[in-house]
Parts: sequence; C-alpha cells; structure tokens
Amino acid sequence: MGARPRRRCGRLHAGSELANVLVERDALEEAEEQLERIRGFASHSAEGARVLDARGRLRVAQRRFEEGLQDLLAAGRGWQRAGFGRFCAARWREEAAVAYAALGNADEARRVAGEQVELARAFGRPRTLGVSLRGAGLVEGGESGLATLSEAARAVEGSRSPVELARALADYGAELRPAGLRVQARAELERALDLAHRCGARRVA
Repeated sequence: MGARPRRRCGRLHAGSELANVLVERDALEEAEEQLERIRGFASHSAEGARVLDARGRLRVAQRRFEEGLQDLLAAGRGWQRAGFGRFCAARWREEAAVAYAALGNADEARRVAGEQVELARAFGRPRTLGVSLRGAGLVEGGESGLATLSEAARAVEGSRSPVELARALADYGAELRPAGLRVQARAELERALDLAHRCGARRVA
C-alpha cells in the first residue's frame, strides 16, 4: 500500500472513531458533519466498513432505525469481504440488534445479539464481552435479560472503560426498577450518572 492509500485509510479510521465519540457525547449534528467529511469510501474495505458502522450507530442514535440497520448490515458485509467476518470488536451486531428490536423484529434482534455474545466469549476480552452482553440483555428483557445485564456490568467493571461501564450500569439500573428492586436500581443509576458526567458521555447522562 502506497503513502496516499495509507493516509486515506488513516483518515477514514480517525474520522469514523471521532464520529463514534461524538455520538457518545450526544453531539449528533457534529457527528453527522464529521461523517460527511469522509464520504466516497470503498464499502468493501475494512475502513469502509468502519465508516458504515459509525454511520449506522449515528442513525440508531437519531432513531432513524431503518436507515441505521441498512448501514450496519452493510458494515457487516464489508467486514466479511475484508476477511473480518468474525471480528467481534466491530459493534455492528450490537447496534443492529437494537435497530431490529425498535423495528419490531424481536427474533432477529435476539439472533444477532446472541451471535455477538458467542463471538465475544470466544474472544475473551472483558470489555468486548460486557458490551455484547449489554446488547443481548436489552433485547432479551424479563428476568433473563436482567441477569444478562448484571453479567454485562460485572464484565465491563474490570475493563478500564468508564463509558461502557456507565452504559451497562444505566441499562441495568433501568431494568431493576420495574423488577421492584428500587433501592438497587437507584444505586446503579447514580453510579452510572456519576461515571457518565466524569467522562463526558452525555448520551448516557
């Protein structure tokens, strides 16, 4: 790969990661502008898949679920063509599960989330596993989903990722409340909010 293609790949990588950070900070207009700057990518490449993944996450955050799902599925195909079909650190499955659930396709949401958890368990990284379990817990619901969210929070706890821990605790706390566990729910939610404020994760706060 020559210097120019390397620079372009670096720009796509950096641009998509910045867009992801902006989404976490709930700066959705800025994320949109950032992704506009890196248009014209090759969707079959790993970096193109990364951009599609970021755009899909933005669309889900904007509640444009159908558009988000199409981008996320395209990202998955891009990872597959680039030889990273089982790359569980790519989060397209987690967000696709959220989009499927929002669109009323619970079966497909559970299937995609379950596939992501299976890959994450094989990968063995606490952060990746926690993120994957969180997504699965949200689409499972009920007692099973609550147990999965609890496992997600425990997994992320030791990963040195305060944003992901804040997200896991917030979702766990939100599910504890309707289960009648109000005291525990309040404790988890307060901790989630504290973490979110400290690391600038406004989407959580």
